[in-house]
Formats: sequence, C-alpha cells, structure tokens
Amino acid sequence: MAQATDQETLLTINKDWGSPSALSSWNPQNASSSCSWAGVSCNKNGQVTKLSFPNLNIINPIPASICTLKNLLYLDLSYNNLTDQFPTALYGCSALSFLDLSNNHFSGALPADIDKLSSEMEHLNLSCNGFTGSVPSAIAAFPKLKSLLLDTNSFNGTYPNLAIAELSELESLTLASNPFAPGPIPDEFGSLRKLKMLWMSDMNLTGGIPDKLSLLTELTTLALSDNKLHGEIPSWVWKLPKLELLYLYANRFTGGIGPEVTAFSLQQLDLSANLLTGPIPEAIGEMKNLKLLNLFYNNLTGPIPASIGLLPNLVDIRLFNNRLSGPLPPELGKHSALGNLEVSNNYLNGTVPDTLCLNKKLYDIVLFNNAFSGELPAALAAWDTLDNIMLQNNDFSGEFPEEVWSAFPKLTTVKIQNNGFTGTLPSVISSNITRIEMGNNRFSSALPSSAPGLNNFMAENNRFSGPLPTNMSGFANLTDLDLAGNQISGSIPPSIRSLGKLNYLNLSSNLISGGIPAEIGRLPVLTLLDLSNNELAGEIPEELNSLVLHLSSLNLSSNQLTGKVPESLQSPAFDEAFLGNQGLCATVNLNMNIPACLGHNQMSTGLIILFSVVAGVILMGAVGCFIIRRKTRRRDLTTWKVTPFRKVDFTESDILSKLREENVIGSGGSGKVYRVHLGGAVVAVKKLWSRGKAEEKLDKEFDSEVRILGDIRHNNIVSLLCYISSEDTKLLVYEYMENGSLDRWLHPRDRAGAGAGLADAAGHRHRRGEGPELHAPRVCAAHHAPGRQVQQHPARPGLPRKDRRLRARPDPGQVRRAGVRVRRRRHLRLHGSRVWARREGEREGGRVQLRRGAAGAGDGAGGERRRRRVLSGGVGVAAVQGRGRSARRRGRGHPGPGRARQGRGGRVPARGDVHRGRRAVPAVHEAGAAAAPPVRPHGQRRRRVPGRRRRRLTGRAPQGEEEGRPRCQESAGQRRRVLGW
Repeated sequence: MAQATDQETLLTINKDWGSPSALSSWNPQNASSSCSWAGVSCNKNGQVTKLSFPNLNIINPIPASICTLKNLLYLDLSYNNLTDQFPTALYGCSALSFLDLSNNHFSGALPADIDKLSSEMEHLNLSCNGFTGSVPSAIAAFPKLKSLLLDTNSFNGTYPNLAIAELSELESLTLASNPFAPGPIPDEFGSLRKLKMLWMSDMNLTGGIPDKLSLLTELTTLALSDNKLHGEIPSWVWKLPKLELLYLYANRFTGGIGPEVTAFSLQQLDLSANLLTGPIPEAIGEMKNLKLLNLFYNNLTGPIPASIGLLPNLVDIRLFNNRLSGPLPPELGKHSALGNLEVSNNYLNGTVPDTLCLNKKLYDIVLFNNAFSGELPAALAAWDTLDNIMLQNNDFSGEFPEEVWSAFPKLTTVKIQNNGFTGTLPSVISSNITRIEMGNNRFSSALPSSAPGLNNFMAENNRFSGPLPTNMSGFANLTDLDLAGNQISGSIPPSIRSLGKLNYLNLSSNLISGGIPAEIGRLPVLTLLDLSNNELAGEIPEELNSLVLHLSSLNLSSNQLTGKVPESLQSPAFDEAFLGNQGLCATVNLNMNIPACLGHNQMSTGLIILFSVVAGVILMGAVGCFIIRRKTRRRDLTTWKVTPFRKVDFTESDILSKLREENVIGSGGSGKVYRVHLGGAVVAVKKLWSRGKAEEKLDKEFDSEVRILGDIRHNNIVSLLCYISSEDTKLLVYEYMENGSLDRWLHPRDRAGAGAGLADAAGHRHRRGEGPELHAPRVCAAHHAPGRQVQQHPARPGLPRKDRRLRARPDPGQVRRAGVRVRRRRHLRLHGSRVWARREGEREGGRVQLRRGAAGAGDGAGGERRRRRVLSGGVGVAAVQGRGRSARRRGRGHPGPGRARQGRGGRVPARGDVHRGRRAVPAVHEAGAAAAPPVRPHGQRRRRVPGRRRRRLTGRAPQGEEEGRPRCQESAGQRRRVLGW
C-alpha cells in the first residue's frame, strides 16, 4: 500500500514538472519496478528515500507533493533552471537530511524561518545561486549539520559567525565568492574542531590570518585567496599535518615561505600574486604528493631547488615573474608526468634539460625573457604533446627542429623570436598552428607555400629568400604578415587578394621588384601597409584609394615609383609615405614632401581648381569693390603715421574724416584748429600749414620736439593726445577745453588766477626739462581755453613759428640734445598777480609776450616791465630785476640811475634799484611770498663770477654751484635769463 502511494506521488511530481524527457521511464505500466525509475532509490522496504535529478533542465517549481514521500532523506536538484525564491514547500519534508539546490537560479533573501527545514539536516548546499542580503542566523539551527555550502551567491550583508561557530559537527564551510561587508576572519571559527574544508575566498576579508585557526588541525583545505589579507603567513600553517590544498593567492602577504615546512601532505600550493620574498625552501622537495606549485607574481629570489625535480607527482609548476636565477633542476620532468612548465620573466640561465618531456606529458613550455642559451634538446623533435612553445627573448642558438612545424598535432603557438636559431620552414605548415613569431633569428630558405590555419606570421629580420608564393590562397586565414628585413625577391603576386582577413602587411626592406598590384587595394580590412625600401616601380594603382577608409599607416618610401599619387592618399596622415621616389608627384595636396605634378589633366582636379579660381575671383572682386568704396569715401590712410602719447580709442581715419570747414573753430599763421566729435569725446585738432619741400630737413627736429611735448604731464598744460603726420601734413590732437578762449580770461577777468596757473605750467616745464632741451612755452591766447575751475591750460608748447625759426640766427645759447638742435628762449614775462598778453600784432620774435601793467597801459610812457622766471624745484614765479631788451643796446654802456631805456614797445623809465647780474626775488607761492635778497649798490663794480662763461656756452652750472639755480647767459651787452628750455 505504501509502495502504491509513493508511486502515485512520483507520477504527480512528474506531471507537475511537465514530464521531462529524462523521466520518460516513469511509466505506470511498470508499477512493479518504480524503485528502478531514473533518479529514484528505495530502501529495502520499497520506500522511496532518495531522489536525484541533477541537470534535467527542470524549470517548474518544486511541487509540495514531493514531501508526501515521508521517507525521503536525500534530494538533489542541482544544475537545473529552478527560479524564484527559496522553496519553502520543502519545509514539509520532515526526514530530509541532504538537500542540494546548487547551480540554479534562485534569488532573493533566505527566509528567516529557514530552520523549519528538517532538524535532521546534515548537508545543505545552496551555492551557485543568486541569493542576496544577509545570511540568517537560523541557517545554523541544525545541530547535526556537517556541510554548509553558501559560496558563489550575491550575499552582500553579513553572515552569522557566532551561530556558525556553534555547529560543532561542521566539517565543510564555504562562504566564498560573495560580496559580504568587509571584515576579518572570525576568531570564533577556531572552535570548529572537526572542520576539514574552510573556503572563504573572495569575500572582502581584511587583516591577517588569526592564530585561533591553528586549532583546526583536521583541515585539508584552507582557501583564503582573492581577499585583502596582509602580514606574514603564520608558521602554524606550514605545520598542519593533514593540509592538502592551500590557496592564499591574490592577497598582500609578505615575508618568506616557512622557514620550517612540515605540511608534507600538500597536494596543491598556490601562493601566487603576493609580495613574498626570499628563496624557495628546499623542504618543498619533501612534499611527495605535490602536484601543483604556483609561486608566480612574487619577489622570490635564488635558485629553483634541485629537489623539486625529484617530486614524483609534480604536474604543474608556475614560477614566472619573480627574480629567480640559476638553471632549471637537471632532472625536472624525469620523475613525474610534468605537463606545464612556466618560468618566464626571471633571470634563469643555462640549458634546457632533455628530461622535460621524458614521460610524454608536457604540453606547455614557457621560458621567455630569461638568459637561457645553447641548443634545444634533440629530443624536442619527439615532444609531440606540446601545445605551446614560448622561448622568445633568450640566447638560444643552433638549429630549430623542423618537425615542430608539421609533426606536432596539438601545437598551436610557436614564439621563438629574438634568439639565434637557424633552420628552415617546410613547404606546408601544420593546420593546427595559428601563431608563428620567429623574427630576429637566422632562418633561411624559401617561404612555405601553405599554412591554412595560420593567423599571425611574424618572420622579420631573418634570411628568407626567393619570391612570395604564387598562390597565396594557402594563407587565407592570415591577419598579420611581417616579412620585413629578409631577402625576398620577385614581385607581389596578384593572388594576395585572397588574404581577405589581412590587416597588417609589412614587406619592407627586401628585394621585391615589379609594380604594386591593384589587388592590394581590394583588401577589405587592411590597416597597415609597408612596402618601403624595395625596388618597386611603376605607378601607384588608383585602387589604393579605397584603402583610405581603414588604412592607419602607409609607407611606400625608398622605391622607384613614378606618376601621380592617388588623390585619396594625398593626405597629411601620409605626408612621409612617399619619400625617396623621385618620379612621384602630387596634384591635390601640394604640401606633401613630393613635387607637384605638371600638366595633369584629371577632371576632378580641374573642376576643383576651376571652382577655386572662380570663387577666388568673386571674393577678390568683392574685396576690391569694398576697398575702392572705402578709398573714395576717405583718403588713403596707408601714408599716415600716428604717434600716440595717451591711450586713445580712435584712429587716424576717425580724425581725417571730420576735418571739414564746418568744424573749424580758429585759424592763424601756422594752421587751422578743428573741433572733432568722436562719439562721446571731443578733441581739438590743429592742422599745420604745409611747409613745402624746402623744410623737409626739419622733419626730424620737429618730430623730436613733438615727442618731448607729448611726454609732459601737468594739470595746467593741455594734453597732447597724439601726433598724426604724412608727407606734407602735420596734425596735433589735443584734449578739448570747453570754457572758451584764454584771451578773454587774461584781459578782463581773474588775471591773478591766470598768472598763477601759467606760472605753475611754466615751472612744470622747467622741471621736466632737466636742462636746456626745447624752446620755451609760447602761450597763444586766441587758441586755448581754461577749464571749468578757471585753471589755465596753455597749449602748443615748444612750437615756435616756423617762419621765424628758420630765419633766426644761431646764438651761443643753442645746444644739441638727443640729436635735436634746441634753442633756449625766454617767453613768459609774469609779475605779481596781473598777467597781460600783447595785443594782436605785438610780437617779439614770433612769441606772445605776457607783461605786467595797468589795464590798457602800453610799453611807452611809464610802463614798467619786470621779467619773471620760473624757479626750478617749485611751482611759482619770481620777479627778475633788470632791463628790457632793445636792439639798440648792443655795444652801449650801462645806463645809470634814472636814465631812460629804449625798448621795443617804447621808452621805459629805469629803476634805480635795478642792476644787471643780481638774483631775482624768491618764488611767489600760494602760501605767501618770501623776502627779497639784498641788491648790490649802484655804482659798485660787478664781481666776476667764475664759470659764468662755461655756463653760458654749455647751459650747465660749474661744479660746486647749488643744484636748481637759474642758468644765465651773457652775450655782448645783453643778458638773457633762460628758463631751462
């Protein structure tokens, strides 16, 4: 009756799972043999106790009916496609002690009540699924549990280390390959005394290996790889008596191995990718069960112990990327079925032992980047089990076995470049070989005619000779072909078109002749083409234009090519690709390192040139019309020169375009003055009359004086903004003063303020001069106006009338400075607080005179003339007692007291206290006037002052005179006080 019940249950399960083909034997017609159905096991009473359905591609959920099998102890549903969350339907299987749900697609968090599973549970395998979250503490609620496998999921929380530590019967614990929160290895796991396998790789472990784990003496597997562990490997690890597998790779362990190693039961030792130092201990040679030794990617030094070559079970040894030295163990491979030997990137030397493949099991020999030398063992010709030969970058010599190329059925890769091998290649390369790198050796003979499986053939810098194979279809799978630096002759066969997968072709530095076949241009994925340093001739085929879409490197230099370079190849990317071909020329890109073609008649080029010319003509015409219109609207500005003295925001065209009659505000003997509006600013422009060719020699002098004036900075001097000149026109651009002409301020109003401002300006010019430099300031009252605060701004300083200046006779006061002849003159005559300007028509040498006197008084009767000078070192004026100038004074004696003096403006009564040669009264400043110095009594003979002659001629005071004193000049019968200009 129970048997019938179990059978019905099995049929129900089969139906719920969709009757998979693997359960086709579950037929009710065979009711007497249900215990023999696939995956079903029964006890001696015929009761179903075991269901094993791995890898049946079951996709439907586990039915609850499965737990009606009351005697079910074992359920294996691994390697199926079960999905959704953990199947709680299994809570009803009360007798279940073995549950394997690994390698399915379960997801979500484990239920917190997972302890509702059978309390008889001894083996729980949930590995290789997609469970997330934290591992619930209920997972450890099974007191009989011996195996808890939770590795390779997506747990990203924590695991109940304290609860797991209570599982005293636990023998296997795997938590590896889960992104748990970082943390150390729990010390509590040291209480799992029966633990045999502890797998905690790749789970964000930190810190070191705790010493509490030394109590796990039953351990056979300790796997802590791929974590962030550091420190030294504890010495107790090397003393675990039953340890068979030790995986500590990909951490940050330091220190050495050992030194005392007694874990002789080890079968697999992997310490790779750490920071270990020191030598490989000899005790490893005592591990008779050792099959795998991985110590690569460390900093180990010293030799490889010879005892390792005596290990009877060693199959795989990987020691690459260390600093090992010395030879290989001489009996390596003699006592074991050695299959893999990888010792590259070390400092090993010596020869290759001929015992490596004595047991016919060697499949990989990787020795590159060492210092091995000598010839390869002759027995290598019989090592037909090899898959990979990597011997590059050593000092091997001798003949390479030809059998390798055709008689090794499993061989796929041969890398022997940068050695001294000799030998030849067979006509046909084995179809299993996909990669040959043999460059920089001494191989000779002709090239093979066929290598159907070859993808990479790199044979540069050898001694291959003869032509390329006529039929290249035997290399149809080639992607990279490098035969540079050989002695290949003949021409490139058109059959190269059959290399449809080729993307790298280098035939440079050979003896190849003939032309470049057009078929090269039809290679669809070619990215590099190098045919340089050959004897190729003829024109470059136009078909190579199609390569430009995918070609990244091209070199056809140092050949004998002629004709036009294909237009698509005339690119800056290939500007050095055609050097050393005397007959080549370019038509499109004339900036290449080859000459331009003469008389080319290509339609596309002609159209391009035609359109370019037409566009150029149209553009030039438009530009020409614009220029002509601009020239008709304003004068040609190319002859104008602008010398700015202030920062200005206008150009000469802005000034010239507004020099019209309606803008004239004044005119005089030297030119016209214009008021020019420039946006928000207004300037005064004085246009000087043309001097004519007779005065061209004065241009340099005139320009120099203007430059000096432009450098003057003073509040009472009108700023000269810039100077604009051409061959026959001079323009002076000043700041414009808005309060009218200066003469209306000098005559009826505020003459005291005018005199103070003018004296201030004159003093500034004197200080700026620092010696005789320039004509004294000439104040033109009709052309200049004061500012809003009735401050005087004399303009046009230092520019004497040219008609007078040309006729002036040189005098002893004339000096030369900075290449400019400068005449010192005294122009301002100021006294007290009243300043007068001569009426129009009253001139003295072309200079406007400022005189003191009553309003309306002339120079005739009673007019008193006192000369004023600007004192150096201060702003102000001082009275100078002396005589007025007269053309008739030359040669006459000094008039006594009371004698009348004849001046240019009339007779002026002489003062009794005036004597030639005395100092003037001190400067009058705004704060008050200083006391006058004593004067020499009349009739007393004047004392001759040493140095007066030199001062008169040079304009400088003799050594010892006080700096800043006024400079004096004397000429026959005439005294002239110079203002320092």
